[in-house]
Amino acid sequence: MAGKRPPDPPKPLQELFKDDDWQDDPGQHGNRKRQKPHVEGNFATTLFVTVPARVWRRPAWQKVLGRSKRLLEDVQKRAGGEAAAAAASFDMGKDGPHISLSKTVMLRFHFIQGFVESCKAALGKCDSFTSHFDGELSVFANEPADRYFAALVPSAAGHKQWVELIGRVDQLVTSYGLEPFYKEKQPHLSLAWCFGSQEWVAPLTTLTNESSRPQDTASIRFWPSIESHLASQSSDTDNESVGASIAAEMAKGPAAGTDEDEDDEDDESPVVGIGCDEGLWFDVTEVAVRVGEVVTVVPLKRAD
Repeated sequence: MAGKRPPDPPKPLQELFKDDDWQDDPGQHGNRKRQKPHVEGNFATTLFVTVPARVWRRPAWQKVLGRSKRLLEDVQKRAGGEAAAAAASFDMGKDGPHISLSKTVMLRFHFIQGFVESCKAALGKCDSFTSHFDGELSVFANEPADRYFAALVPSAAGHKQWVELIGRVDQLVTSYGLEPFYKEKQPHLSLAWCFGSQEWVAPLTTLTNESSRPQDTASIRFWPSIESHLASQSSDTDNESVGASIAAEMAKGPAAGTDEDEDDEDDESPVVGIGCDEGLWFDVTEVAVRVGEVVTVVPLKRAD
């Protein structure tokens, strides 16, 4: 009969397409603000490399982890004031210290299995390698500049291997129509983080010299070797400051080893390049693929 309204679909089917008033709860993810809007059926996806747990037993890594937190305390006080420093939060969360190989992209549910299998096939052909890191800490900011990270930059000798790995990941994500990594690659090992704001950019730039001004490479901001600049300023003005304690820590010799370190065969240091801290290295043997709350570990090809 013309003009008669068709019956409503069953209620369970209506619920599938219900436009409910979904509200994000920052408390469920470390009070961080969601950078991309929630869309039902989309899963936050990222690829990254974590530092193996056994590596953190090395005194050199324990030392730099402590320095990273003290550096952010200094940055918070100088750029955000005492109130910002009082609200400090440095834990890297469930993934721990890591090097990101991709931005966080949103993957539709029906693409997940194919995407993970593509990661296994493509990354499984990449050679594993040993990565060394320079001893000085830098600070990075995310795109909206509301989170700041204390990080180590790979040594010049290993930079190329990280860039090639990120390039392979870029090929994967763009084949699914997703956003690639920043145009100019700047791999970095994030050790600790704190909340901040866009207003911090100018003070941090003022505090550092010309060579450490933030490098704006397609929305990524960073202050190379800011640790040494802040430490030298602090030692000149306030011997009791956080920066002065960083300077003193940097001046110390290598920490004494432990029995646990001596027993770990993987802790035998390979030959390192000029400018590297001999204790700051690890073997990159796998890539983590996180889709939603599920992490798939993809082994890299064993180097000959």
